Amino acid sequence: MLHLVGEVANNDASDAGVIQVTYNLYDSPTHIRGSEAFLTSDASGADILAHGEATSYNDALPLPAWYDHSAVASVTAAVSQTPPEHNFSITQKACSDANDASHVCGTVSNLNPVAVDQVRVILTFTTTSDPSSAFVDGDGMSLQNNETSSLAAMGTAGDSADFELVRSPDAPVWGGVTFLAESTTTPPAPPDNVAAIASPNQATVSWAAPDNGGSPLTGYTVTTSPADVPPTTVGANQTSTTINGLTNGTSYTFTVTASNGLGAGHPSVPSTPVTPLDVPGKPTGVTAQPGTQTATVSWSAPGSDGGAPITSYTVTSSPEGKTTTTADGTTLSATVIGLSGGKNYSFTVMATNAVGNSAESDASAAVFVPGPPSTPLPGPPGNVSGSAGSGYATVNWSAPVANGANAITGYRITASPGGRAMNAAAGARSIIFGGLANNTYTFSVQAVNGDGNGQAASTNAVTVVNGGGQYHPVAPFRLLDTRNDNRPIVEGENRVVQITGQGGLPDNIAAVVLNVTATQPTGPSFLTIYPSDVIAMPTASNLNFAPGQTIPNLVVATIGAGGRVTVFNHIGSVHVLFDVEGWISTPQTTAGTAGLFRPLTPARLMDTRTGHGGSGRLQAGQTVNLQVAGVGEVPGTGLSAVVLNVTAVSPTANGYVSVLPGGPALSQPPATSSVNFSPGQTIPNRVVVPVSAADRQISIYNHAGSVDVVVDVSGWYTDGTDASAILGQFNAMAPTRIVDTRDSQNDAAHAGALGQGQSFVLPVTGAGRCSAGSSGAVMNVTVTDTTGSSFLRVYPSDANPVPFTSDLNWTAGTTIPNLVVVRLRAADGVVTIYNNVGSTSVVADLSGCFN
Repeated sequence: MLHLVGEVANNDASDAGVIQVTYNLYDSPTHIRGSEAFLTSDASGADILAHGEATSYNDALPLPAWYDHSAVASVTAAVSQTPPEHNFSITQKACSDANDASHVCGTVSNLNPVAVDQVRVILTFTTTSDPSSAFVDGDGMSLQNNETSSLAAMGTAGDSADFELVRSPDAPVWGGVTFLAESTTTPPAPPDNVAAIASPNQATVSWAAPDNGGSPLTGYTVTTSPADVPPTTVGANQTSTTINGLTNGTSYTFTVTASNGLGAGHPSVPSTPVTPLDVPGKPTGVTAQPGTQTATVSWSAPGSDGGAPITSYTVTSSPEGKTTTTADGTTLSATVIGLSGGKNYSFTVMATNAVGNSAESDASAAVFVPGPPSTPLPGPPGNVSGSAGSGYATVNWSAPVANGANAITGYRITASPGGRAMNAAAGARSIIFGGLANNTYTFSVQAVNGDGNGQAASTNAVTVVNGGGQYHPVAPFRLLDTRNDNRPIVEGENRVVQITGQGGLPDNIAAVVLNVTATQPTGPSFLTIYPSDVIAMPTASNLNFAPGQTIPNLVVATIGAGGRVTVFNHIGSVHVLFDVEGWISTPQTTAGTAGLFRPLTPARLMDTRTGHGGSGRLQAGQTVNLQVAGVGEVPGTGLSAVVLNVTAVSPTANGYVSVLPGGPALSQPPATSSVNFSPGQTIPNRVVVPVSAADRQISIYNHAGSVDVVVDVSGWYTDGTDASAILGQFNAMAPTRIVDTRDSQNDAAHAGALGQGQSFVLPVTGAGRCSAGSSGAVMNVTVTDTTGSSFLRVYPSDANPVPFTSDLNWTAGTTIPNLVVVRLRAADGVVTIYNNVGSTSVVADLSGCFN
C-alpha cells in the first residue's frame, strides 16, 4: 500500500472548509504518471480551518508497480467567511417522493444554545467499487427543502428541519454516505487591528470589533504572551482594556478572542510586541566623605531599573543645591565640587533611565565640609550678661579683644530657647530683646565683620516674667443681643455671658474689649460687668442710662472662670448688646511684640464742624476715611490699632456711627455700632479700631440722618514689627472705684462736685490701684448731677500744653459714662480731670493698667 501522510495549514486570511489535496504520482524522477485526489478528513468526513490552524491527513492506495515518488500538486478548499459550526445531529430517512440512489433524505436538528441561520448539510460518499475512497458529489451542495435552495433559520436546541438531496442520474454509485451540517451563524471572527501601548507595569490593548457570526457578542478575552498574568475578560461593549501586573522590561504580545452565544471564536493575530518601562527605583545607602569644599558621595543601585538600563545618576547637595551627574549608569560614586564649605551638608541621589528620573534617595547623614582657608573671624565679645524685665531682657557686652582681619560691622544676639535673633550696630554695647514669654533664657552674642560671624559668648540664665497681657484687635463682631430672643436683663439680675469660643476668640484670654450698648431701659439704672467667678459684685459701674435712652460705652471686661463675664442690671429691665473689638492675652501665653500699648497726650484728629480731618458733617449712609498713621504723635508704621474717643454732635435722627478699619465706602450698614445717639444728643464713646494695612486709615460710617463727628486719639498698639519693643502690657482687674466726688471718703483731696473751669488731680497708682511705674490706665468715668451742657477732659498731668480734646460730653441734667484710656504722669502716676461748664459730680472706676 502507498500511504500519503501530511498536514494542511490555512495561511489565508479567511477560513476554509471541505479541503481537497491532490498528489502527482511519478514513474520516474521527472515524469508524472498520474494524480490522486482526496479530502482531508476528521470523523465527520470534512474539516474546517481558520487562519493559522492546521490538520493532519492520512490516505492509502494500492502501490503501483511503476511508482517512483509522489508530490503534492495542489490544495483546494471552499472559502468560509466565518468558522462553520458543527453542533448539529443528522438522521437519514427514506425519501417520501422517491427511493433510489439519486435521492438522499434526512432530518437535521439544532443542538446549539442559540438560534442559527441558513443551515447547510454536506454529504460525502464512498463508492461501491472502492469503499476506502471519499468524495463530495458536485451536486451535493444543492439541497432541497420545500423547494428552496437552503434550510430556513432554526431556533434553539431541539428545532429541526428535513432536507433532501437529488443527485444527477450519471453520478457515481455510492455505497455509503456521511453527513456534516454547518450554519452561517458561527462563533465570532477574530478581532482586527489588535494594538498595544505600554506604560509602567501595564499595557492598554485595543482592537476593532469583528463580525459577530450572526449572534450578538457576549465579551472578549485578552491573552498575554508570555502568560505572566491570567487572561482578562471584558464586556462586549468594550474594545480596549488595561492589563496590569506586567513585568517592566519584558516584551509582550496580546491576542484577543471574541465570544458569542455559540462560544469563543479564533484568537486574533498577535499585536506588535510592546515592552512596559518605568523610572528606576530610589538609590539606597547614600554616604558622603568630605573634602575641602567638596564631598565624595557613594550609593547602591536601586532594586529596580524600571525595565530600562540606568543611564546616569545625579547627586544633589543640601544646602546650596549643587549637583553632579555621572557619565553612565554603572558608576556608583561621584564628587560634588564647588561647595561653600564651613558648614554641614547632606546629599541625595537620583537615578535616570530612558523613561525619566527616579524619586530622590533618602538623604545621607550630614557631614561637615571644610571651607577654604580664610582670614580670622572676630573673637568672642567680653563681659556678656543679661537682666530680666517684664516680657523682655537687656543684654550687655563689651567689644571682643580680637576683631579678626577686618573691622567689626555689627553684633548678632540670639535667644535660646526659640532661636529668635536681633542685630545691633557696631558701636552698640547693649540691646533690649523684647517680646519674650514667661521662661528662662540665655543669649549668645557674636561680633560680625565682612568675613562672617565670630565666636559666640553667652549670658547668664535670665528668667523673664511677663507682667501683663497684649492686645489683639479684631474686625468688630456682635457677640450678644438680648433683643434676639426678647430676654432683657431684669432688675437685680446677674446674667452670665460666655465670651471665649465665640467668633474665633481663643479659650485662654485675660480680658475682652467690648462696645456695650444699653437700649430700651425701663428705669434709671446702670450696668456692672465683672468676672463671673467674683463672689462679691464690685461697687462700680460700666454704663449708666435713663429710661428710654440708647447709650453705648466701651468696656474692658476681665474674663472669669470658663471664659465668662457677669452682667448686673440695677433697676428696671434693659436690652444689652456686646460688640467685640479685641481681646487681651494672659501673661503666660504672651510672646512677641504685638499689642503693646503706647499712650499719647490726647490730640484731635477730626472735627467735622470745622472741616478738620478733611470732612464735613456726615450724611445718612455716608462713609469717610480718616488718616491716623503719621498724624500728630501717631507713628506712620508699626501700629496695629488706635485708641480713639469718638463724639457724635447734634444728630438729626435716631442712629449710630460705626468706626472700622479703612476701606471702600460701605454699600450696606455694618453689623456693629460704635456710638449710638438720639436727635439733638451729644454723646461720646471710646473706640479701639484696627488700622487698614493698605493705607493705615480708619473708616467712619453714619447710619441715619446727619451728624457731626469729633475724633480724639489717646494711644496706639504695636504690630510686632519692632523686636525691641517693650512694656505696654495690660493687667486687667475687676472694676475698682477710685474716686466718687459725691462721697468724701472716696474724694478726700477734692471733696465735692467739680465746678466750672475747675480741675483736680487723681492719683491712679498706689495701694489697690495701678503699680508704681505704670504707663497708662483704663477707667470708666461717669458724670452725674450735671448743671450745664459741658465736657470733661482727662489727660496726663504733665501734658504741656493742655490738650484741646474731650473725653465726656453731655447736656445739662444728664448722667453719662465713658471709658477713658489715659497716659499717666511718669513721675507719680496721676492724671488731671477738668470740667468746662457748670458743675458735675465725677465717678471713676479703674479696670486695668499698662506697665
